[in-house]
Amino acid sequence: MDTTPVPAAAAQAAPAPYAAGTGAAPLAVDANALAQMNYRERLAFKRQDPDAYAALRG
Repeated sequence: MDTTPVPAAAAQAAPAPYAAGTGAAPLAVDANALAQMNYRERLAFKRQDPDAYAALRG
């Protein structure tokens, strides 16, 4: 079994830009982004920022 240690810098690196929407990277949410979110993403956004969610939902 390979027990190669992971460098501390690699473990704390910023998430890849394509990780957006997985909870790994913050999103700049607008009405278009909200429309493209799946149910779990919308629910997470609603729980994280209920005022912004209500404003975007109209």
